[in-house]
Amino acid sequence: MFKPHRHFGFVNNPAFTGCAFVVDDAVGQAMEHSFHAAVDAEGYRVTPLDFTAVERPEVWVFGCSFTFGFSVQDEETYTSILQSRFPEYRFRNFGVSGYSTFQCLLMLRRLLRSKRPAAVIYGRLYEHDRRNIVSPGWLLGLNKSEFTAEHFNADMFWQPRAVASADLELTVLRVPIIDSALAKLDPRILEGEPHHPHMISKLIVRDMAQLAKDMGFPLILADLQPGTHPLERELLRHATDLGVLVVDAELPEETPEWLALPWDNHPNAQGHRFYGDVIEPVLRAALSKGSVEGVTLPSVSDPCGELFEEQFGVSLLTTSASDATIEHHSVATVTLPPHPWRYAASLPIPAQARRGGRGTVRIVAQIRGTEVGFGVLNREGSAFLTRQCLSPAAAWQVLQLRIPDIRQAGEIIVQAWDKSIAGTAQIREISLFLSPSDDGIEMAPCTGTDTA
Repeated sequence: MFKPHRHFGFVNNPAFTGCAFVVDDAVGQAMEHSFHAAVDAEGYRVTPLDFTAVERPEVWVFGCSFTFGFSVQDEETYTSILQSRFPEYRFRNFGVSGYSTFQCLLMLRRLLRSKRPAAVIYGRLYEHDRRNIVSPGWLLGLNKSEFTAEHFNADMFWQPRAVASADLELTVLRVPIIDSALAKLDPRILEGEPHHPHMISKLIVRDMAQLAKDMGFPLILADLQPGTHPLERELLRHATDLGVLVVDAELPEETPEWLALPWDNHPNAQGHRFYGDVIEPVLRAALSKGSVEGVTLPSVSDPCGELFEEQFGVSLLTTSASDATIEHHSVATVTLPPHPWRYAASLPIPAQARRGGRGTVRIVAQIRGTEVGFGVLNREGSAFLTRQCLSPAAAWQVLQLRIPDIRQAGEIIVQAWDKSIAGTAQIREISLFLSPSDDGIEMAPCTGTDTA
């Protein structure tokens, strides 16, 4: 499955053609699963589309096995799905199973020596933090795995450890993947406190963002498995502050409906379609480079008796899948009353946007004093189609509200949450991205108190 690489430790082996498994399902019955994976001569998974005739600008996609598409067919990876929706671009799947954020950065640096992409997507997992520093506990688990024994059975395989100097510059330390001494250690003493790998990951994202700025391409961080760890949420806010476009791509739930294998958390074909659905509008907006003007809405009174548009200076930017943009507006301050669930401001979704299909409302806000809820009401105003809250934080936060059917959407609401505490929400962007619902897969509404 892998071959050694002098710069990245290992890459995909062009001889790899896929895997076949016999595993037990939920009730103990044997089941078979197999997938085909075509890998080109350079070690990258093939995205099925012929590009021999016309040269196209490229979109580069980096990540681990979730991006490589372990356990799904070539045409089912989210890179291939995006390729089918952006035929004017060539999508390169640079995902490698087991990769870290640091390996993605090293590969990006080397590829940029010869070419500049139109955009870069990094598919992230929280697990990448441990890989970035080659955590001894993670390495021990790797050494005890039958998978490692089968695919990393040579001394020349290594994992790059990111090491920060005194001036916070990153260097590479080569760590052998196969280490027989690890088997003698107690795994409980191998894991240090989590802030060190988190700090290293922030430096890696910093360097990625700087490359994007210097080379002039948009960088999208697709969080494929966000979870609830506060350090992960802090890293996403850090990335947003650096100008990275963060996409919440967490699957609606980790059940057999979305997973390829009963004992494994890799997404199946439907899971990859979901990734493509949520990444597509942000990517399309980034590639459009601001060529579409925002739609200014008429002023609407909010429950506090004030005009959202006139008082706060924020209008809704409406975009479609074929012509989209991300645009930052002047910062607006909304005051949250010390009354649980009280609405503080509202903004209607314009009638011309409700033609059908899926929608994603993107909000960039800074929250102070108390938790603030953001949601989308149905057209009758009787229930929320989707709603989330953001906790107070010094950094700007990105929230994405997914609307399965935009025809049912009424108003975007800013409201107090469940505490009798006053606060403020500074809002610098409210954008609506539209895409047609032509694949039969709907995005499930997000409700509750998940934070971006």
